Amino acid sequence: MTNTKITERKILGGGGGPVSGLISQSKQLHELVVSEHFIVEDVIGESTALSFTPLLERRIGGAPSESHTIHTSELTLKVMPKNKKVPIRTIRFNGSSIVQAGHHVIAEIPRYEEIEYTKEGFPSYIYLDRQYRETEEAIELKVFSSKAVCLRTDRSVNYKEYIKS
Repeated sequence: MTNTKITERKILGGGGGPVSGLISQSKQLHELVVSEHFIVEDVIGESTALSFTPLLERRIGGAPSESHTIHTSELTLKVMPKNKKVPIRTIRFNGSSIVQAGHHVIAEIPRYEEIEYTKEGFPSYIYLDRQYRETEEAIELKVFSSKAVCLRTDRSVNYKEYIKS
């Protein structure tokens, strides 16, 4: 995903430039999710902890009474696409999975460019298709055994942002 800011005048065609008329080309996010098949070559899993103390629980001049910790997990997969025309070699996945090197996966990838513009004083967004990049983010991984049996489906923490409601 990339983010571009442009003015409403250009979006609506008032500028006559290359971005005029983009609203008619815009798609819903669920329409810009594509599936690709990969062989996993390597997996790196990273866990991160974020601790915080709610403002009401802070004491002036003393130790906090309670802190909370959030743990996150992110996977980086080095992959070889089944379709040789696909340039993707790395997939990032915000979540956890049982995926291992040697597994076959089908990755659901949101492939879009986000264009932000101001409409009547408020931010608005247009979503357009784009070409694949070498590194992409997956929102769903279907993990298959060597016998082509689906072992598991894993969804990222932001999966629901991309599905049709």
